[in-house]
Amino acid sequence: MGAKTVAPDLTVFAIGGDGDGLGIGGGHIAHAARKNADIKYLLIDNRVYGLTKGQASPTTPPGENTKTSPFGVYEDTLDAIPMFLAYDVSFIARMTSLRVKELTEVIKAAITHKGMAIVYILSPCRTFPILDLEETKSIFQPLPEDYARDKQAQGDGNGVLDKPMYTGSFYQVRSRPWREARSRDRRSHAEHETASSTRWRSSSGVSRDVPQAGSVAT
Repeated sequence: MGAKTVAPDLTVFAIGGDGDGLGIGGGHIAHAARKNADIKYLLIDNRVYGLTKGQASPTTPPGENTKTSPFGVYEDTLDAIPMFLAYDVSFIARMTSLRVKELTEVIKAAITHKGMAIVYILSPCRTFPILDLEETKSIFQPLPEDYARDKQAQGDGNGVLDKPMYTGSFYQVRSRPWREARSRDRRSHAEHETASSTRWRSSSGVSRDVPQAGSVAT
């Protein structure tokens, strides 16, 4: 969000895995979502901490043996799509890295969306194949053509299904102001108030405190 604040016209991507985005760093999503920051988050899930030697992640299925669960994972998995919906992320999509053409089109749609966009990408890890490659090919199915992407509750229902596991854009709302637009409007309002206050002081000759440029009264 810092990069977007400094350069509002820049297209900003954040890229991370399931361990980062849904585990140790998952708390950051809620605050970026409530601000509706105009950033694009590619969250790549292989259901395991692949870069740190195969520990269980929040999306590792129960029963899987990993370095941190030698007797099998006993916790429930985290369902990402309902969580994103609860956070009111203004663009939510799920795809798989095995369908490059469709994934490319979804990422393009995320880029043009004004506001926070999450593209949740299921991608098998060849070293620690918790998400099996052949199984991944068989379980994914595109969302129906008539799917109403502006209905949050409908997205919630289809987002938790395992078989089939639907791919595509689950939810998009275009009417919600994004962070950078709200910040620009608030700054413009503050500058207008400052200018008006300064003019009033000059014309009346009465001494009064004049707000500093860019300050906002609370």
